Amino acid sequence: MNIVSKLSPLARMKLYLLSYGIDIDLVNLYDTYGTNLVGYKTKTSKSFPKVEEGRIVEKIDGRSFSIPSEIKISRDGRESIAKVVFRPESPYLLTSDSENCFMRDKNSKRNLDLVVELCKEETCLKSRVCGSTLDNFLSLIGADRISFLLHTGCQNWLTGDQCKFCNLFALSRSRNKVIPNIDDIHSKFSDNISEWWESTKRRYYYCLKKSLAKVASTIKLVPHTHLCLMAGNLRNVSFQWKIAIELANVINEVTPLSQCDSYLNMMPVKSMDIMEEAHQVGFKKVQLNLEVFGENTYKEVCPGKEKTIRYKVFVNSLKYAAEIFGTGNARTNIVLGIQPISRVKEGVIELAHYGVATDYTVFAPKRGTPFEANPTPSIYEVADFTLYLVDIYRKFDFKPIYCPLSSRSSIINEQFYY
Repeated sequence: MNIVSKLSPLARMKLYLLSYGIDIDLVNLYDTYGTNLVGYKTKTSKSFPKVEEGRIVEKIDGRSFSIPSEIKISRDGRESIAKVVFRPESPYLLTSDSENCFMRDKNSKRNLDLVVELCKEETCLKSRVCGSTLDNFLSLIGADRISFLLHTGCQNWLTGDQCKFCNLFALSRSRNKVIPNIDDIHSKFSDNISEWWESTKRRYYYCLKKSLAKVASTIKLVPHTHLCLMAGNLRNVSFQWKIAIELANVINEVTPLSQCDSYLNMMPVKSMDIMEEAHQVGFKKVQLNLEVFGENTYKEVCPGKEKTIRYKVFVNSLKYAAEIFGTGNARTNIVLGIQPISRVKEGVIELAHYGVATDYTVFAPKRGTPFEANPTPSIYEVADFTLYLVDIYRKFDFKPIYCPLSSRSSIINEQFYY
C-alpha cells in the first residue's frame, strides 16, 4: 500500500498542497473577492529580506501582488487551515467562480473533493493603535492563535549567520516603529542592550496592551485560544528571557497566560531559575527550536544559533524544560526535509524519552536564502514521518502543537485526531 494512502483524507490533501504548492488564478479571485483581496488574509508574492547598511529591509523582486496567505480546507466534516505556498508550476490551481473559490487539478481539469475558503481578516486588526494598525503589534494565525513578537529582527541576520532556510519571520513588522527592533542596538545605542530596551519598552507595552484588549473585546477565538510570544535570536539569551518574562507580566494584565494555551518560543536559556520563572509567570509550554538534529548538521545549517548555544547545551536545556514545564510541554521544531528522515526519527525518539515533544514544518525553499534551490521533501517522506510521529505521540502521551485550525504547515493534527 502506498504510504500516503494511509493518511486521513484531509491530511493527505493538505500534504499535497503544502508539498506541491498552489498556483493562483488572481484574475478570477480578484473578480470574486475584490482587487488585492481586501478583507482577507494576504501576503506579498515576491518579497524577500536583505541586510543593507546594518538594517534588515524588505526587497521586492519585480511586479508583486497580494495573494492569500492561508486557506481553510474541509472534507468529510473535518476542517484545517493550510499555509499558502505559491508556486506557479503547481498541479493545483486556486480559482473561483462568481461566488466561491475551489481547488482544481490542472492536469485532469477536475475540481478537488475539497471545500476551500479564503480566510477573512478580522476588521479590528485594522484599528489604529499608537499610529499603526493593530496587526502591526500582533497576528491572528488560523482561527484561534494570537502571535506577537518580543522584538523585531534577528541578530544572526545582521552578522550573516542566519539559519540557511530562513527568510525572517514577520518581516513586514520591522516597519513598525514602536516594537523594539534589534537593528537599533548597534546603530542607535552603541551596543548597550539595556539602554535599547529601556528606551523603547514603555510605549510598546502600552500599545500591546491596547491591542490585546481590543482583540479580547472584539474577537471570539474558537475552538481554543492559543497564545504565542516569540522572538528572533538575540545573542544575550539570558537578557532576552528576562525581558520576555517582563512582557509576560504586561500580557497577564489583559489576558492571563495561565488561562490559555500559551507558548514561549525563543532560544533556550541555560539558567533553570530563569526557565522556572517563565513557567511561574504563566507560560504553559515552551518551544525551543533545534531546527535539525545532530551537532554537525546544526552547526552547518544554523551557524548563528550554534554560536549562541552549542548543540549539546541546547539539548540539555530541552531536558530541563521538560522537568519544569512537564512531559510534552517542552517542545522543539524540526524543519523536515533538510536532513535524512531516518536521522530525524532518531532525534525524535531520543528526546521523547526525556519528555520532549518534537513538532515539524515542511521545508519549502525561500527566495534569497542559501537553501532556495534545495528540494522539498517528497510526499512519501512527509507521510512516513507523520505516521511515525503520531505513533510516538501516542506512546508517550504527547499532543500535537496547537490544533488543526491553527497549525498551518504540518499535517500532524489532521492525522492524530482522525
